[in-house]
Amino acid sequence: MNSDRIHSLFITLTFLFLAIGLQVQMSVFETASSEGIRIGLADFFLPLAGVFVLASLLLKKSSWPHWQAPFSYVWLVALSLVMTYALLHGRMATGEWSSWALINKYAGWCVLLAYLGLGAWLARNATCTDIKKFIFYFICCFLLVSAITAGLMIVRGYCTTQDFECGHIPNHFQLKGLMDNRNAYGLLLNTMAVMIILFSWRNDSFLPRWLAPVFWIMAPTLVLLDGSRILWLTLPVLMAFFLFVDWKKTLRIIVPCVLVGTLLFVGLAAPKQKDMVMKRLNIITQPYKHPEAAPLPPEHGALNGTMKDRGDNVRLYTYKTALQVWQQDKIFGGGLGSVMRAQDLNHEVPYVVDNTALWIIAEMGAVGLFFFTACFVCILLALQAKLQQSGFQNNLALSVCLIALTFAAFSLVHEMMYTRFLWFFLGLALVIPKTRQAGQD
Repeated sequence: MNSDRIHSLFITLTFLFLAIGLQVQMSVFETASSEGIRIGLADFFLPLAGVFVLASLLLKKSSWPHWQAPFSYVWLVALSLVMTYALLHGRMATGEWSSWALINKYAGWCVLLAYLGLGAWLARNATCTDIKKFIFYFICCFLLVSAITAGLMIVRGYCTTQDFECGHIPNHFQLKGLMDNRNAYGLLLNTMAVMIILFSWRNDSFLPRWLAPVFWIMAPTLVLLDGSRILWLTLPVLMAFFLFVDWKKTLRIIVPCVLVGTLLFVGLAAPKQKDMVMKRLNIITQPYKHPEAAPLPPEHGALNGTMKDRGDNVRLYTYKTALQVWQQDKIFGGGLGSVMRAQDLNHEVPYVVDNTALWIIAEMGAVGLFFFTACFVCILLALQAKLQQSGFQNNLALSVCLIALTFAAFSLVHEMMYTRFLWFFLGLALVIPKTRQAGQD
């Protein structure tokens, strides 16, 4: 088997595995005092892929990625130096290594770079047809998993006892798919909405026509069972954008399908699930007007507040702690793991800061926030530059640009930087493809 055949087979198998693996996450080493480590199924494939890609590049069997300006390797080096300094700064401040900082944040950052690099290498060396097939399989996997898990959740909603049959069915609320987190699943759902519309409505459409109606009929049930309030706010904004892209198809396809899907949810969902939806809607409209919740256990200390939604209590508490950490060193921050350490010193259960920008400025200071923000702006400018191309590359750049903006919105109330599939798609979209690739525009 020649080298070209080996590379073609590796690319095909990699795309097939990632179509599933990027949508599977799990938490390990969770305890009462720790949120554990969140890993993805595709993480286990990265070392093998890294060895193959590196060998291929060194033997000159494949091409190095060429980034679309103004994004470049310089930004990756700069952000890695910021992360490294923050790790060492945290070590010097405390005299010990933080396992949370070393494993979750620093090693996790290396994993994100690996996904970015793998996506970039594939974008440079795979054909346009390969990438299109991956996107189709990625969407189909999402629909299949979502249909199964949502169906099981509705069945669970009608269970009245925790008997054997119900004990192995997912919880009746907070749909997560296989992402282990409903907000990560919500970002994935928004990603699917963007790709399905842009890759089936605009020029160079390659997705089958049935895909968009199926997704939008399922969407109300998935969105309502997920319960993520930021998802409920961002998806209507995306729908408004779709109305701008093609108002005729929006009114002809999306609106009727959403209405049908909403009626299906009303008809199929259990009463307790409908009640949960109404409670979440009330929290959105009146977040601070609920009666005092039952107190948390004593170890939660400062989290015993007056808001009925526990997530809001935790969120505001971590915001306060992060700001206190930042006040101690506004330029360079407290170092990686400093927010967790501050909570531990206060004898509180440690929680992640539910705001990516606030986490960065607290642990990496104004310097870190500047570099990460500047890099994000350069990414958007690079994607905008690729919009000058036609066909598939234009659609890919626009879809990833919308996904990045959606990620920014989610990051205002959640820590979303370590979302694997986002970095992989950035790698696919930020690279200049070979002009004479088979199937390339």
